[in-house]
Amino acid sequence: MPTINPVHLFDRAQTSMATGRQTDLRRGVSDVYYGLFHAALGAAADLIVGKSAVARKSFMYGAVYRQASHTELKKICENLKTFQTSVAGGFGDEMEAFAIAIVELQRQRHLADYDPLWRATRSDLVAAIDAARTAYQKFVEAPAAEREAFLLLLYFKPRKSD
Repeated sequence: MPTINPVHLFDRAQTSMATGRQTDLRRGVSDVYYGLFHAALGAAADLIVGKSAVARKSFMYGAVYRQASHTELKKICENLKTFQTSVAGGFGDEMEAFAIAIVELQRQRHLADYDPLWRATRSDLVAAIDAARTAYQKFVEAPAAEREAFLLLLYFKPRKSD
């Protein structure tokens, strides 16, 4: 199973601006969030199962990829600073920027997908695309240890001290 390329979702969002129709603008807002969501899921599955073509076609890869939820990702992002003591050295600016973007773009996706009164504009979409591209770049540039610790939080909760 090939991973979903986040950049392709960002690019599709960019092209959805052309018509100016609410359906397309809303789809674009949704796409940019999903780009970041799939970036996290793909990286987590790669970390846990492996990046090889064989690993990415395995049942386990699909199972790990599908296990993470939007709700859990949001919780981790909203509470990233609380994990500072759980992760050696804490999370740096890159992962914090990624987490902030996840929360905000998920909020916008909920508006785009579920609020019939919300009106998307081209400028909303341009800002969302820019935020998503920047957040994705920060995610990629983050130190591997921080990125891996973040991804593992999707699957393994830190144990509270007694």
